[in-house]
Amino acid sequence: SGVSDVFYAKILKVNNLQDENNENNIMYSKITNTPTWPNRIIVVLTTNNDASENYYKITDAKGNVIRSKGNFENNKVYRDTVDLFNGICYKFELFDDGPSSSTSNPLNKDGLGWWANSDDGYGSIAIKNGLTNATLKNFNVDFGTKIMHNFFTTFPMDITGTPVKGKVPISILVFPNPSDAVTKFSIDFGANLPAQISIYDVTGKLVYERKSNGYYEEFNLEQMSAGMYTIMVMQDGNISSEKFVVK
Repeated sequence: SGVSDVFYAKILKVNNLQDENNENNIMYSKITNTPTWPNRIIVVLTTNNDASENYYKITDAKGNVIRSKGNFENNKVYRDTVDLFNGICYKFELFDDGPSSSTSNPLNKDGLGWWANSDDGYGSIAIKNGLTNATLKNFNVDFGTKIMHNFFTTFPMDITGTPVKGKVPISILVFPNPSDAVTKFSIDFGANLPAQISIYDVTGKLVYERKSNGYYEEFNLEQMSAGMYTIMVMQDGNISSEKFVVK
């Protein structure tokens, strides 16, 4: 109704006759606005221990499949860039109803993480801006059978492809955490600029460092001594850190 974001339906007649009881003839429903996203997005999926259960697809308003993907590997980070048209409604769906690879606990329809099925571990799913790398949507991992999210695209990417400098925080993902073997690191930077990655033990001693130059970095570390560590990432004045434990 106008600018109030409320939809209402009213019964005027019943069987072409005036309703004898008009107390319940109006029903109201709050309208949730569909978010507006750029026409280039990045689907960032971190799989859990049973990735065979998962697949996703993006469809337009007519049901045409724009992008679909499955056959994922366990405990891996996927970053898929998707280019879309402007002025179109789209629907993103992530499913968890594929066949489980587990023989001891073959559960599916339990999302990317569920407390009652710890054997599957935990994953994550997010949508990022294809220009700035900013997070558009982080989804709850305990979603059951599927996630369904509608969105609308209206504005184009900057033709130079230049990110907005210094505006996007650095995102660090460490998994599994705690770890008893291989620790995996996934870093989304705020810009396509040189960065320094450092890892310190609980005493503050530097135990690992590397340099990066890009929007995204993924690497693994193994045979680390048991204890608590901090990974620190610095890029163009932005600093982000995350604690993790090795058992």
